[in-house]
Amino acid sequence: MTADELRKKARLWADADPDESTSSAVNALIRQDDLSALSDLFDGELAFGTAGLRATVGPGPKQMNRAVVLRTTWGLVQHLRESQSEASSLIVVGFDARHSSEALARDVLAVFRAAGMTVRFFDEPVPTPLVVFSATHLSAALAVVITASHNPAEYNGYKVYGAGGAQIVPPVDRNICDAAYRAGPARDVPAKYVHDGLGTAGSGTHGLGTEAERLSAEMENAFRAAIVAGLPAAVGDSEIHVAYTPLHGVGGDCMLRALSQCGYSRVDVVSEQMAPNGDFPTTPFPNPEEDGSLDLVVELAQRVNADLVLANDPDADRLAVAVRDGNALVTLNGNQLGVLLADSVLEQLNEEQRGRALVLSTVVSSPMLRVMADSYGVRYESTLTGFKWIFACGTALEREGKELVFAYEEAIGFCVGGAVRDKDGIGAGCAVVRMAAGLKAAGQTLNHRLRDLYQRYGLWVSCQRVVQLEPTVSLEQVERALDQLRDAAPNWDGIPQSVVIDYRDGAGERPAWLGRTSLVEFRYGESLRVLIRPSGTEPKLKVYVDLRAADSELPDAEDQVMALAENYAVGFAKALERAVSD
Repeated sequence: MTADELRKKARLWADADPDESTSSAVNALIRQDDLSALSDLFDGELAFGTAGLRATVGPGPKQMNRAVVLRTTWGLVQHLRESQSEASSLIVVGFDARHSSEALARDVLAVFRAAGMTVRFFDEPVPTPLVVFSATHLSAALAVVITASHNPAEYNGYKVYGAGGAQIVPPVDRNICDAAYRAGPARDVPAKYVHDGLGTAGSGTHGLGTEAERLSAEMENAFRAAIVAGLPAAVGDSEIHVAYTPLHGVGGDCMLRALSQCGYSRVDVVSEQMAPNGDFPTTPFPNPEEDGSLDLVVELAQRVNADLVLANDPDADRLAVAVRDGNALVTLNGNQLGVLLADSVLEQLNEEQRGRALVLSTVVSSPMLRVMADSYGVRYESTLTGFKWIFACGTALEREGKELVFAYEEAIGFCVGGAVRDKDGIGAGCAVVRMAAGLKAAGQTLNHRLRDLYQRYGLWVSCQRVVQLEPTVSLEQVERALDQLRDAAPNWDGIPQSVVIDYRDGAGERPAWLGRTSLVEFRYGESLRVLIRPSGTEPKLKVYVDLRAADSELPDAEDQVMALAENYAVGFAKALERAVSD
């Protein structure tokens, strides 16, 4: 884009921006003729990624703001009109507790109302799984959730769920973006109810709509009832002691009520993290996978001698768990928790149910789930990264008579019971406590059960390594680096390389949920697998290693096997760094 084209695009955007604050910020850059800053904001458009739109809050088409939300929502309206009948024009809208979320949700509602569609909405911040459940429960045509999940405070996002309650996948997302680009200037988007001023999250119902449109506590009651109904049956110790944090997010009260409904009321909470707070004052990066994010809840658990730690991310669709092992609390990674939850579901199935059952995980999650499913005679499939692909696969195979009973991704996302067609940190939390309570009644813990699974299916360990990229590294450089490693992957003594799968090629020979993507998989025999992919949201490359120990190394070799896996990850990361710099 030339300098003149950049200036013109910025001026047109600022003139059409209905938000005075972001419009003024762009005009200031135009007056300063700051072409570098303008290029960062206007050279490109925000597009749907692994889980909807997500970016920092700020001006321009590459960030989250009112103009982007208005245009995207109008694109959704056009897509809905072009792709289906008007049999259902019901739209469900929810939002999290980030500072801009309620204001953006009101813009979403305004556009749908102006288009003559029926809207139902939550007038306070709520968990994403509750919104997704509501859309399915009400047979809505679409649901929109304004949330940036576990991203830092300066981010916000826009998730879209189609009919049936699953996230949209290509080409639907591209069609919506194309329609949004045709919407014209944001100020001209037909939305006669668009509010003046931004408002604040959690500020009540002003400007949101009528009582008849509002979703009440009855919907949460239905959500919790569905969670409980979908849990594996178990008889356990109701006095199991849990320490919990929602990490300043929106899941706290709902999680406590759900646990109580399951019969577990002995729960201590991190008081300073219990109330929703978009500043995330005690955890600047509110991702429960990040080092340090669980410090306060672990300290609480040690202080009260809790059996178990639970933590949700800010929109409560993810779950982190730590379990007591003697005097220590050990954090389970997503793969460990995934196979534990899968085992609790699979062991409950009778022979007839196994014939129909389907379990799913993403391609970068542990191969151990496939081994487990095979042992039960249950259908297993892997998908591209993201729960949108998990449910694209699940929906397709359900049409063939299969029943999805469990799904997970290694990034601590889990679906137990099917009440929500997405990852659900609240339902998963209830399932984990029920599982742990049953084990406690038998004098065991989740760690004991995990070791039993390793004895039965082999000791699988998983680790990751991140290669941080300079912002100047281009997509072309990343693709060349993947090419170079694909053609000359590291060799390891005693482990011959057997298969290389480049997911950038051959998509027509794979199912839609394993389509073209920037991912290369290396298999070394039956025991070692390495995958490399670029991050969908940050300038980095990710290396995933899964390693299965030899039977002779069981049962107490986890640390040694993990050290070996990390050595492989480091080797690939160094090879990647060299390839990127070439």
